[in-house]
Amino acid sequence: MPRLAFHALTAILLGCSGRGAPQFRVIDSAGVRIVDNITPSGLRFTLDSAPAIDIGPSAGREAEFVSSPVSALRLADKRILATSWAMTQVKVFDAAGRWVRDIGRSGAGPGEFVALGFVFPLSADSVLTFEPMSQRLQRWSPALSFVRLAILTSPPDRPMAWVRGTFDDGSLLLVTNVPHEASSTALTAVTITTVSRADSAMASWDSLFAFPSAPQLRHPREATNTYGVPLFVPRPSFYARGSRLAFASGARFEIEIRAKTGALLTVIRRPSEVRAVSSTEFERAVATWRDRLPVALQAELEPALLRASSRTRPPVAGVWLADDGRIWAAYGDPTIGETVRASVFDSTGRWEGDISLPPGLQINQVDADGLLGTFEDADGFRHLRFYRLTNGDVAASHR
Repeated sequence: MPRLAFHALTAILLGCSGRGAPQFRVIDSAGVRIVDNITPSGLRFTLDSAPAIDIGPSAGREAEFVSSPVSALRLADKRILATSWAMTQVKVFDAAGRWVRDIGRSGAGPGEFVALGFVFPLSADSVLTFEPMSQRLQRWSPALSFVRLAILTSPPDRPMAWVRGTFDDGSLLLVTNVPHEASSTALTAVTITTVSRADSAMASWDSLFAFPSAPQLRHPREATNTYGVPLFVPRPSFYARGSRLAFASGARFEIEIRAKTGALLTVIRRPSEVRAVSSTEFERAVATWRDRLPVALQAELEPALLRASSRTRPPVAGVWLADDGRIWAAYGDPTIGETVRASVFDSTGRWEGDISLPPGLQINQVDADGLLGTFEDADGFRHLRFYRLTNGDVAASHR
């Protein structure tokens, strides 16, 4: 019997309860583990309801982030680094959330920033910064001293790239987007996103995989201008950490785990019911959308928004990889009053359970001991918050 057929017919039942009911099934299909979860095995940690660290404007100008989004990371030694769009410095905080210093300043030279966008981790607590508009990449030592400056060089056949992550060997995760007219409509524009990897700023690129983006709403009179994703439309998401890359299309509860070479290693699934959006919820989401746009644009774009939006909630909103090997997948929409939750899977893809996330928190990083994220308060000020996770194994090791 051929190997593929043999494995397709011999699903392995694992994690059975005392009554013999399977919690998940694993199928090896041509070297790819397909983990079909049936029931959760049980979470082994709890999440604090209040942040252990809250870095916000009450701490002074050193803790202010002038624009959104905020790019932040927590190093292995627990220091927190953060910057936001168009800033010209990276803010450094100690393990307790106290501001220590800034790195960088305004300028175009080494160790200076024209307009920041992102900060990423490298090995041994060294750091990479990326300025999308100028394509400048700078590396910083664990002591956060400047190491070198490079310009990201895209291949001739690629549009300008963005760095979207790093791997444990220091290689870069890159994305480029090109229009995809076959999937676009008069209402929405779709691009094809190609995910690539390069060893350095000027190295050759290896294409890993590609996918169609979420549709972007077109302006009715200026079709080349787009204004965000229609309501409740699935949005693909991906996240790199260590030697792995997680990807979810958002259209179903399915997560791909890939090697940094792009090779598909594991497909993780769990049951997910189609969740319809009620008319009241939909109008609430439309009202939230209106509040973010000038009145003139509201009137022009709303008819297209109503036609292009979905009436069912997407199963997955975002994915992250934790430093303990776990995979987190968020779902839920706060604009309609839903509590955002995350399904947590262990490193093998087994579904451990679901956990409610802090209201309004935009996750930047998940670690074994907590979540680092961005929160916008009622006055529009942005905070960095760290919520502690209490893991049973960790707690036991400290007793």
